[in-house]
Amino acid sequence: MRTLNLNDWVRIKINFMGERMLSQKWHSVPARIFYNLKESEDGWIRLQLWEVFQYFGSYDFSDKTLLPFGTEIRLEDDHSGTSS
Repeated sequence: MRTLNLNDWVRIKINFMGERMLSQKWHSVPARIFYNLKESEDGWIRLQLWEVFQYFGSYDFSDKTLLPFGTEIRLEDDHSGTSS
């Protein structure tokens, strides 16, 4: 069993709704610019787990159409940027 730490690096695939949620927090500033989010070639964004909670934790996700990112979260093996 693996124990997660809030400082662990994860990768998520942010979608249109996630972009919209982040932009609303900062009054229409494009989310990728404000947060300096860099997308990999396959569309995954690298964040620390606490950042995912901070950015999206205040939203209600009972409606699956409002999910801000895909349902999969990739956990990195270490802090070098390799994902599992």
